[in-house]
Amino acid sequence: MDSTRLPIRPDVGAYTASGHTAAFRLFASAKNARRIAKFMKCTVFSSSGVVEYNAGRRWGRNGMEIVKIREQAAWIEDASEMFHSVWGVPREAYIESMRECLRRQNGVPQLYLAVENSRLAGGLGVIEKDFHSRGDLTPNVCALYVRTAYRRRGIAGRLLDCACADMAGFGIGTLYLITEHTSFFEKYGWRFLCMVQEEGTRKPIRMYRHGSEC
Repeated sequence: MDSTRLPIRPDVGAYTASGHTAAFRLFASAKNARRIAKFMKCTVFSSSGVVEYNAGRRWGRNGMEIVKIREQAAWIEDASEMFHSVWGVPREAYIESMRECLRRQNGVPQLYLAVENSRLAGGLGVIEKDFHSRGDLTPNVCALYVRTAYRRRGIAGRLLDCACADMAGFGIGTLYLITEHTSFFEKYGWRFLCMVQEEGTRKPIRMYRHGSEC
């Protein structure tokens, strides 16, 4: 990811992504960020929250928005149930991770949700280490999921964009993830790094990286 920071107002900015390239820039005001958003797909974020744009179309109050669990704890129960039902990890483990988000407020772990009209559409997390053998490749994006009714709308990409932008704001410029997909994450600027051993199995799994060196 190519990174450019304009140190004017660090609480307002836009994260843009297109094909295999991405840029992170801070703008003088939310108004300027939204003006630029008219011409490209991007996420405009500020201290008041994250709002999605897609070629000028706002995913806002009456549509889709990406929320951070550390700022909207009311979603903990619904989110833990969704992730548990998909990935089989106990609900209590997700709840504890989300409570840690509330306690820390910055850094890892973090959890991001896609919400449309007060309904949970999907989400992902950022944790220190997912279920693999390479403890040196951290932190990790994990549990990316979009419910069936909301797929093919670019929501997974927007969740990934938001997580990368938020982590960059914490000074974490490189993220990793494991996946069996072979042609999905490349669309959002991720690069295949190597094969790693998946915990609990003997099979290798693909490791991807997203960061300024990619």
